[in-house]
Amino acid sequence: MIKLHFTIFFILIAFHLHIFGQTYLSVSTNFGGAIPNKSQKNSTAKIFPGGNLGLTTQITGFNKIVIKTELELGFTAYNYYLNEDKKDTIVESVVLGNTVMVPTYYYTFIEGHTRLFYIIPNIILSYKLCDKIIIYTNLYSKFNIIHKDLIFIKVQVGEGGLIPDVNLNQDNSSNINLLNAGLGLGIEYKINDNYSLFFNTKRDLWRFYKLNTIKDSDGNDLPFYFTGMSIGINYKF
Repeated sequence: MIKLHFTIFFILIAFHLHIFGQTYLSVSTNFGGAIPNKSQKNSTAKIFPGGNLGLTTQITGFNKIVIKTELELGFTAYNYYLNEDKKDTIVESVVLGNTVMVPTYYYTFIEGHTRLFYIIPNIILSYKLCDKIIIYTNLYSKFNIIHKDLIFIKVQVGEGGLIPDVNLNQDNSSNINLLNAGLGLGIEYKINDNYSLFFNTKRDLWRFYKLNTIKDSDGNDLPFYFTGMSIGINYKF
């Protein structure tokens, strides 16, 4: 599978570098993150605006159909949070000089910070609906040049105070897959001969984390897939 990722990635880059035609510069802001394939109770996320810079080469195709290749640099940032349900436990305590086992419960609070800097080669197939509007789909490969996934865990017993809270920090960055690929859909609105606005969505086809990195409440592997959207402007040289 890794060899397949590398093959797609470098074929798309090579294809882009050897095509000559109309050239566009795109600048956009993006919002996205890795989403589990099934919803998780008590989980939330905070997504920060990211950014993308792309260089697109256009090949005039068949009538209203146009093929483009794009080389894109991007940055994405988001935090995620999970508050696990209350679970029963027993802790050891000293009462009047005697050691006793006290039934109680505990909560686990998890906070993660993910930061990604990546390069994406694209092949874009577009269709001109009218003079102003173009719809398109794209196949892309992605290489995560810089990838950080830092996790902060807090375990609180009871309402706190009985024993000190347990705080753990974990670097989960090595469990992010460096290479991925995916599909996108978008729409473009032509302002004039040089400028256009666009909106697109993307979804990775392969999992964001390596196998068994994150498990659900039943102990089963929980795959995540990066999903995002962006809005921006194109400029034709």
